[in-house]
Amino acid sequence: ELKTEILKEAVKKASYAVAKTTARPQLTGIRLESDGKNLNIWGCDGCRISWTKIEYEGKIDAILDPKDMKLMTDTIRGEKIKIVNDSRRIMMTGEGVTVIARKIEGEYPKA
Repeated sequence: ELKTEILKEAVKKASYAVAKTTARPQLTGIRLESDGKNLNIWGCDGCRISWTKIEYEGKIDAILDPKDMKLMTDTIRGEKIKIVNDSRRIMMTGEGVTVIARKIEGEYPKA
């Protein structure tokens, strides 16, 4: 679980740096990557990068549309958000609301 306000702020920061054109679709998304201790949230357009690290005990590896991430963080109420992901989708749940988004496929640049 993550604190809603911390995730919302990280998404806002990452959205700044995502690509606005679809020449490389994976760069139009926000990357969520965790190692079991921390969740890294990246935005990158090939020239600039925005990165935030949040404490998180879980595994996530996904690229999501910033509009979907904003919808998730704006719609879900409560202090904490639970994240579940599979190979094609990610699901965020909080206080009676669940939002599901499809992952963007592709390789994200390494920092």
